Amino acid sequence: MSAAVSDRIEITQLLDAGVTAIIAGSDLMALGVAQAAREAGRSVPGDLSVVGYDDCYLAAHSNPPLTTVRQPIQEMGAAVAEALWRQLEGHGGQARDYLFTPELVARESTGRAPG
Repeated sequence: MSAAVSDRIEITQLLDAGVTAIIAGSDLMALGVAQAAREAGRSVPGDLSVVGYDDCYLAAHSNPPLTTVRQPIQEMGAAVAEALWRQLEGHGGQARDYLFTPELVARESTGRAPG
């Protein structure tokens, strides 16, 4: 059995168990969840709310548009570049923690729980 078929079976089992929302580890995984739900005869977001992570280009252009969590990629990249530059210049010093605030981008793949 292929992984895709196995994943569809697992999504169907979750839906049959009454799950009304799934948060995936990436937008591509979330799009796969939404597709598996549709193939099982369920609607997104009517029967199942789906949320992804990353806000990739496809998220806004899927059907329905995917609710996702956007990371501040430019800010993260700038912090990495600065830390690397400081290390190369010999000013690295102590390790530093960075805290970045993600943003929920609410689109049409989520709604109220059915029932």
